Amino acid sequence: MGTRRRFTPEYRRDVASLVLDTGSSIASVARDLGLGESVVGRWVKLERERRQAVREGRPDPRELEAEITALRRRVRELEKENEFLGKASAFFASRHQNTSALN
Repeated sequence: MGTRRRFTPEYRRDVASLVLDTGSSIASVARDLGLGESVVGRWVKLERERRQAVREGRPDPRELEAEITALRRRVRELEKENEFLGKASAFFASRHQNTSALN
C-alpha cells in the first residue's frame, strides 16, 4: 500500500486554476499531473466556492471552518481554566474559614 501524498493549499488552488482558467478538462489536468480525477474535481469545486465567496465579499468557507475550530478549542481551554480557578477559589476560601475559626 502506497503512502498518502500531501499537497499544499497553494498547489491545490494552482491545479484547480488550470481547469478553471484554461478551460482544460479535469480529466486531462489530472492525467497530466498524475493525480486522480476525483481529487482534482474536488479541488476545482472548492476553488469555485472560494472564488464565488470572494466575488460576493464573503469570507472563504474553509477559513471560517478553521476559525470556528480554533475558537471551539479556545473555549474548551478557557472552560478548563475557569473550572480550575473555581476549585482553587473554593479551596482557599475554606482554608481561610478554618484559620479564622482558630483565632
